[in-house]
Amino acid sequence: MKKLMIGFMVLVMCSIVLISTEENPFDSFMGMKWGINAAEFKANFKYKVRSYSEGFVLDNFPLGSLVIKSIGFTFINIGPVKNMKFKEKNYSQFSFSKVFMLTTPDQFESLLEIFTKKYGKPIKSKDSKIQNRMGAEFSQSIVYWENGERAISLYRYGNTIDKGFAVFASAVEIRESIDKDKEENEKAADIL
Repeated sequence: MKKLMIGFMVLVMCSIVLISTEENPFDSFMGMKWGINAAEFKANFKYKVRSYSEGFVLDNFPLGSLVIKSIGFTFINIGPVKNMKFKEKNYSQFSFSKVFMLTTPDQFESLLEIFTKKYGKPIKSKDSKIQNRMGAEFSQSIVYWENGERAISLYRYGNTIDKGFAVFASAVEIRESIDKDKEENEKAADIL
């Protein structure tokens, strides 16, 4: 009985160690930790990217059966010189902060399934009707995940009916963006 009890305690302790060392999927994106500098990102990222004014872009990325049109990796300046341009010689001054995925509306359901498998059940979802200039209506879906400081928003439609997107950023930044959109829409309604 004593050996059985000791064996059970060892099993429980090993389980606790396994649980506590499990990585939070919100801590990184495609294996890159949030907050690393651009030089480390570029040296360790396993895919070929091109530079743009705020970071790197990965074009036509195969994700399972999908091809994501582009994935933008955005960096913020954390160095002492605030107006510094995002150039290779300055990469150590920039910190990995946000990801923007340009998708298509028909990829929404597949991405929802992929994200839910990785990040768990979304904490919010919102469905609404949107209308294009010709008066045609479409069903917009927005899904939101949050875990501590990081958040994800997945949109079926972006600013046109042939584009969707996902944003991976700080929870504060995504909430501020949602609040700003709401405020702008309220002001637009006052104009009409």
